Amino acid sequence: MSARRANCLALALAMTAVACTPASHDVSRALGRAVDDPDTRRVRIAELTAFDWDAMHLFEPYASRTTVCAALKLDDAGCARSVQVESQDDGEMTLAFVKAGRVVHVQLHRRSRGDFSPVPEAQPIAKAAAVFAVQRAPGGRVRLTWVGAR
Repeated sequence: MSARRANCLALALAMTAVACTPASHDVSRALGRAVDDPDTRRVRIAELTAFDWDAMHLFEPYASRTTVCAALKLDDAGCARSVQVESQDDGEMTLAFVKAGRVVHVQLHRRSRGDFSPVPEAQPIAKAAAVFAVQRAPGGRVRLTWVGAR
């Protein structure tokens, strides 16, 4: 098999893996359900995830793959394998989760399901400290403000 064909096959498999991400890994959807409950005052991201991780990164809307990969300290091959999404509009941002320095999950998050912007400067955020206050604004906007492990 030629190198080009092998690269195309690897890319196709990576794209299929993203398309087949289990619903249990959809942190954005779980977060949206949590903040839809008017009684929710704080969200612990660890309670919304079905995979193992020890730190998370939050990226502003329009963060490029290059920016995400640099923050995650990924080389070109690791970036191509781990980060198949890129924020393309103001309504979405990128969430990335790592375990022992290895990327375990990356996905886009709709800000309508809870807005982390502006993202905390101190990143990555440890799993135990990934706690956010839920602030509701008129018009239905929900802002998520990092409060840490309080």
